[in-house]
Amino acid sequence: MDQTVVIPGADSIDLAAQVGNWRQILNSLGEQFLSGHAEGDPNDPAKACRYCALTVLCRCGERQKIEVDEA
Repeated sequence: MDQTVVIPGADSIDLAAQVGNWRQILNSLGEQFLSGHAEGDPNDPAKACRYCALTVLCRCGERQKIEVDEA
């Protein structure tokens, strides 16, 4: 059975490799959390933070302010 799915306009990726990458990222985040590290660190804050409903709890803005102040 052919499991190839083509979505017009979408990038072609190796799904197995992508799932492996996600697994590695999630395991790393889990290990960091268990060790007490829980820093907000989105890949692209402009995109990730735009629709977030947890801005009251988020410390990403503090991090960006610190980076600007240090510059």
